[in-house]
Amino acid sequence: MVFRALNGLMAALFALAVAVQYNDPDPVRWMAIYGAACIVTLMVAIRGRAPTAAPVAVGLIVWAWCVYWASTSRADLGTYG
Repeated sequence: MVFRALNGLMAALFALAVAVQYNDPDPVRWMAIYGAACIVTLMVAIRGRAPTAAPVAVGLIVWAWCVYWASTSRADLGTYG
């Protein structure tokens, strides 16, 4: 019962995180990550568990964003100033 309540709290916090991302420079990516996490925690709060594919989907969203970010980054890691 405590685990479900904590997941309900986290679902509310993730929903709040989605709501405040509108002014971020890249809101869609963050909204997708927080929204997916919100759905997973909400499923656990209501049903007591989530399908294995649900947290995997969150990880895939994060991975896709990391790949995109790394491919568009122009940082030169060899120079520091």
